[in-house]
Amino acid sequence: MGKIDLMDMLKIWGCESSLKIIKERYKLDLTFDNLNYDERETSILQVLKALDSDLVHAGAHRVNDWELGWGKNLENFKATNKEEASWPGYFEKSKIIRWKQSWIKPNDSRLEQKLLAVLVDSLLLKFANNIDSIYEFGCGTGHHLFRIRSLFPKKKLIGLDWAKSSQELILSYANSRSDDNLFGLNFDFFNPDLNLEIDKSSLFLTVASLEQTYEEFTRFVDFILDVKPRIVLNIEPMEEFLNPDNLMDFLSLKYFSKRKYLKKYFLYLTDLERQGKIVIHDARRSYLGSFFIDGYSVVVWSPRNDV
Repeated sequence: MGKIDLMDMLKIWGCESSLKIIKERYKLDLTFDNLNYDERETSILQVLKALDSDLVHAGAHRVNDWELGWGKNLENFKATNKEEASWPGYFEKSKIIRWKQSWIKPNDSRLEQKLLAVLVDSLLLKFANNIDSIYEFGCGTGHHLFRIRSLFPKKKLIGLDWAKSSQELILSYANSRSDDNLFGLNFDFFNPDLNLEIDKSSLFLTVASLEQTYEEFTRFVDFILDVKPRIVLNIEPMEEFLNPDNLMDFLSLKYFSKRKYLKKYFLYLTDLERQGKIVIHDARRSYLGSFFIDGYSVVVWSPRNDV
């Protein structure tokens, strides 16, 4: 039996100051069991078999898959009017998750989802306090926005996604809660709407969504450089933060490659910083992940206003 130390986790994320709020906001069971020898061997074999199979690649061709997926959440929300109906089903696929380059078996079956929420909330508490509007790109069901509404009751929240069922779900949620400052807009990473009006005091957020672009993220970055939000927060699978000489990281990197997840994004940002076009405020791995990948590395940056 083990237990994740909440303060240690927040220090790793550079978010120690949010400890009090997180304790009050979440009732977390951070206990877990370590895998025994047979469980670890079985898990490694499962990953290797997946890597040897015909896994679906990320990319623009998957828009209909996401339309159908978020459509199911929309149906469930309309039937129940419960916020839980917006939770994506992929969080329930495995009872094993990653923490600090190891597999663990949490006693809370939704611990990955909850810790990702803590990561998002802690970073927003650190970087969004003086921001008027939060735009989440690739927001899916909008579940992050629904949750953070209680953190920021007066901010304008905008969820953007290429699936139309996403906008319908956000509209349904906003209407059911009489939230007239929550909006859903259609947006495609591969073909950004250059005419989209963006509030000046804004934060752009992506959470495991930009991963779908592989190497085709440059149009979205160009869009950001053009509209100049005050700050950008990306929580994504980024190969640059992982160690290929560590077995768990090596398997994660192989899975990134097999699925064609986000590639060389952080290197691209560091090159833009060298050119004087952006400023990187923070960059780190969270050491949190799902069964297959360590997919929640963090980079916080801003376009420079003088270029």
